[in-house]
Amino acid sequence: MKRNEHGYLAGVETSIHSEVPEGMYSYKIPAGKYAMVTHKGPLGKINETFEGLISWLGTNNYEQFDVVCFEVYDHRYKGEDNESEFDMFIQIKSVG
Repeated sequence: MKRNEHGYLAGVETSIHSEVPEGMYSYKIPAGKYAMVTHKGPLGKINETFEGLISWLGTNNYEQFDVVCFEVYDHRYKGEDNESEFDMFIQIKSVG
């Protein structure tokens, strides 16, 4: 996947000195300002959470910056279960 190309990338956190296995590549999430929201509920309702986050940006004088969005799945993630949770991050900048 090239920079500025929409798509989905699955990854894991590694040491900065980790060797990248053949057929894979590394991607460093850039430092910056991020808005975070916890998605609660089935994965199938992720669009509702993302739309709420985008709405929050507009009402708080922020906009998406660059193309960096990522999600962090941990022990709280349970797929389509109503009790499932994971965190969503979007890189932002102030407007005006």
